[in-house]
Amino acid sequence: MRSFEGVPSAVSPGAAVRELPVTIGVAAVLVLFWLFGALVPWAPAQLALVPANTMMVHFHVWNVVTAGLYQSSLPKLVYAVAVVLLLGSRLEPAFGSQEFARFLFVVNLFNGVCTAASFFGIYILWRSMLVLFVHISGADGIVVALLIAAVQQGGAEGTVPGVPSLRLQFLPFAFFGLQTLYWVIWEPAYYDLPFTWFGTLGGWYYLRFVRRGGGGAGGGGRPVAVAGDVSEHFAFANLFPGPLRRVIRPLADFLFGVARLAGFFRGRPSGAPEDEAFLLPSGHPGSAAAAMPQLGAAYVPGLAAPPPVQIEVTAPTRAPLDPVAERRRKRAEEELEKRLAVLAGGDTSSDDDAT
Repeated sequence: MRSFEGVPSAVSPGAAVRELPVTIGVAAVLVLFWLFGALVPWAPAQLALVPANTMMVHFHVWNVVTAGLYQSSLPKLVYAVAVVLLLGSRLEPAFGSQEFARFLFVVNLFNGVCTAASFFGIYILWRSMLVLFVHISGADGIVVALLIAAVQQGGAEGTVPGVPSLRLQFLPFAFFGLQTLYWVIWEPAYYDLPFTWFGTLGGWYYLRFVRRGGGGAGGGGRPVAVAGDVSEHFAFANLFPGPLRRVIRPLADFLFGVARLAGFFRGRPSGAPEDEAFLLPSGHPGSAAAAMPQLGAAYVPGLAAPPPVQIEVTAPTRAPLDPVAERRRKRAEEELEKRLAVLAGGDTSSDDDAT
């Protein structure tokens, strides 16, 4: 198994900021927001996502972004900063700073918008004012998105550094499961859990369907002419253990099929290697066009081309008529002519009588 590599060498703080500006910046924002919320009494209401303040009373639309970067407790801040620094130092060089910043921003925005919409939907269904004034915040969405990006970069057989028996592929599910278990058993009022759910979905969707040139280790870096990672190991069902895949894979395939029937994802392969070949540029050696033999070209280097195939086209000949059938046809024609003549004579006589 291959470990998740890419740890940068030990550098000075100034060099780290130059090499990892997005990673250091996100970690610094997490710390600054926590300090701001701890020292200023009214800050949590400005930083956290409060559905009533975001959409109904004050229209604090920035909450959909700041809520995913604000940790309300010190233990949660410590683990979030540690994960961001550990995984960001490996992912940012692979993504590039600009693409890495876009990935984190899109996932964080997706978390905020979907969480606000879901709580507003709960209010519409249950008419409970409580859900409109809860404070929702936390970096769990960014953390699980980084775990999913690590799965993509590590490949199907990637392992956690220092723990070769632990596969990267199951880290997002483990984090997702622990957060859900914590919500069910210990803290039913843990309103940050939707960030984990939407972070899982948003991070996977961005890497699977949106990111350009993001084949990852599983995709082999092939320049397919579609966005995202089309490799089999990065399918949504493969983020879960084997028993759950039997349930999730048919559901995921059904939803994907419905989306394609609705007009989405028309240019994406179904997952087979031969489908991916037709999505490569025509000049690429692995494309379907390059694999097709050219007419008149030599099939084996150094040997002459095979002679052209001679195709003889002959005009169709009419089969001989059956004598019995021919006599019957003539008899039927004569009988028909007699009947027509009788009818014609009858019409003439009727006209004379009328006159």
